[in-house]
Amino acid sequence: MSIQDVRGAIAKLTSDALMAAGVPFADQHWDNVGETPSKDAAGTYAVINISIPQLTEETIGTEGVDAILGSVNVLLYTPKGQGMKPAEDALLVVLQAWIAENANRTPPPPPPGGTVVYLRTRNINGPNGLAPDQRPHQVTSLSCAFVATVLTTPTP
Repeated sequence: MSIQDVRGAIAKLTSDALMAAGVPFADQHWDNVGETPSKDAAGTYAVINISIPQLTEETIGTEGVDAILGSVNVLLYTPKGQGMKPAEDALLVVLQAWIAENANRTPPPPPPGGTVVYLRTRNINGPNGLAPDQRPHQVTSLSCAFVATVLTTPTP
């Protein structure tokens, strides 16, 4: 099991939703990469942070499967003067992707020597507009907690 497997699963889910909402991957800034995006007031970009404060939590009745607890926070920067609609529309696509992940009740089996990460999102908060300031962007936040179960199979 790798923390990067879990981080990659929630990042891909979130990134794909942001791209579907019109935020290109080049305008997505992840965990200590591009923390000060260079965008003018006309651009939209996102800053996304993933935290994994608890690596394993034994779960009852699952014969040794561990739950990895984490959270993901998306800050979407949109041009001022357009109201909340652009940010809310984009973050609604992310919210729907997070909720849809919970409908996936049976994870696919991992390939031999492979890993599959099974995600469950919860405690979704937002979209919330943050207090306005002098910056050229409106900042809107969307976050959720998640539980990841990592399934692996040995190499044959």
